[in-house]
Amino acid sequence: MQAAQATHDMIAVPALAIRLAEAAPQNTAGARLQAQRLLDEAEGTLSGWVSEEPGAARLLDSLRAVRPRP
Repeated sequence: MQAAQATHDMIAVPALAIRLAEAAPQNTAGARLQAQRLLDEAEGTLSGWVSEEPGAARLLDSLRAVRPRP
């Protein structure tokens, strides 16, 4: 169960963060802030998984591509 939960978190949280970031320009400031927080959390999670799961690197690249530029 723990492995299943970890795998789910590794995929679901980044996927949600990416979708929210893609929609962020149309959202309120609060929604954009929430998307940024999820991107930060997802990036940290994926960074830890990259050495164990090669597919995480592709998801991490996708996540970084949608991250808003300062």
